[in-house]
Amino acid sequence: MRKPPDPFETIERDGTVRFRILRALSKLRVADPTLKLDRRFLSGITETTLKNSFRLIDWRLAIERFAAEDSARNTPALQLIATLLRDKESHAIGRIFLLLGLLHPRENFDRIMDDITLERSGLLFSVDAKQRGTELLAQYDAL
Repeated sequence: MRKPPDPFETIERDGTVRFRILRALSKLRVADPTLKLDRRFLSGITETTLKNSFRLIDWRLAIERFAAEDSARNTPALQLIATLLRDKESHAIGRIFLLLGLLHPRENFDRIMDDITLERSGLLFSVDAKQRGTELLAQYDAL
């Protein structure tokens, strides 16, 4: 499975700089909710980020299934790769929520992100956050 092209890479190739741009745009949007942003461009970045996130999840799950089939396969190197993929997933989720916040400034994505982060760490089970996240993704799909 090839990585889909990221429209954001046409502007800036460094992922750290791209993330900082998104955070700065997010802060600007909070300061001025009427700030006009290119929705098509942001939607393209969001779609690419979602596709890449699912690709990372697929890889990690394949590695974990591979290790579960035979305990001899569960090496420190394999565990490290799975951990790195999980970290990349976390970062991708953060980018997705930043992008969704830019696309839907009236929604409180920080709270939803906090609930998901806590739930993933096993500290919280929030049906409300899951439901709201599902509704927002359905709205995004409808765009």
